Amino acid sequence: MLLSSVDIHHLLAVKNKRIVAAADRELIVYNVLTRGTKSRLSLQEKLPHHRESVRSLVTVNALLFASGSLDGSIVVWNAETFVVLRSFNCVDDYQGEDRLYRYSIQHMTSVEGVGCFSVATASNT
Repeated sequence: MLLSSVDIHHLLAVKNKRIVAAADRELIVYNVLTRGTKSRLSLQEKLPHHRESVRSLVTVNALLFASGSLDGSIVVWNAETFVVLRSFNCVDDYQGEDRLYRYSIQHMTSVEGVGCFSVATASNT
């Protein structure tokens, strides 16, 4: 089944039998529908919050997940309502003559049971 017309970089299972896919600059939420032994995905909604490609998704705890993108931004989401709870490191536009973002998020990981996460970035300056 084709999930999206763009490359999917990450998939994350969240509450209530849903999957979040990181596809280019947006997150796509799918419902997992099961009938007997068959399952299929149904589009629930698209979450276009990042300015550049989303490169990392991580579960923070049972109620929260975070997304990080090449523009250096990190967004913390409610895993039930998909409302943005907090944004970090958001910049308005490219910086410098080379039109780059200062940092890009490459990977995030969470510490189980603690409700925090760590980030690996690359500097473009």
